[in-house]
Amino acid sequence: TSSEGAWWIDIALRRFPIPTGFLKAGRNEITLSCDFTANLNFEAIYLLGSFGVKTGNASATLGRLPEHLAPGPLAGQGLPFYSGTVSYRLGALPGEPGPGRTLLYFPSFGAALLKVNGEACAFPPYEVDITGLLAASKEIIVDTVLTRRNTFGPLHQVPLIAPSYGPPSWLTSGEAFTPSYQLIPSGILEAPVLLEQA
Repeated sequence: TSSEGAWWIDIALRRFPIPTGFLKAGRNEITLSCDFTANLNFEAIYLLGSFGVKTGNASATLGRLPEHLAPGPLAGQGLPFYSGTVSYRLGALPGEPGPGRTLLYFPSFGAALLKVNGEACAFPPYEVDITGLLAASKEIIVDTVLTRRNTFGPLHQVPLIAPSYGPPSWLTSGEAFTPSYQLIPSGILEAPVLLEQA
């Protein structure tokens, strides 16, 4: 592919293509070699592609990309480390709009920003007026702009939420370390609710 030499998210993360057909069902191993010097350090390596991931106690297994997402954490639906934008298509909601305004309320979500048909929903009480969308029978699309925490964060630090983060957060040991992945709940965590206002 043309991705060789291109960057991913940050100029420090260079992409290298894996030849088509190289990965097979079952166990695969990718080996990288380099000259290790005082000016070089080992960092995380990321595998990019259209696939889902199932995490176990201290393991991650590639699988199919989920076809549908339901309200609830994305980690349990095959996207534990994803940190881009996830679009939920709610379709055209049934029913006639009432005499007042209809709001779409999000009781719980894990994202940096929500957008409903392009309109940002970034501050409490996390409501968007969808009266016009209902009247026009338009499809409602909710974009969740996720944080980078489950991709670049300290994935093995205990506790999950710390008062502060710094280089030691990625070098934990003893009671501050767990081999299990520590993931922040992300996505639409509870189903959105329609609210009618007079």
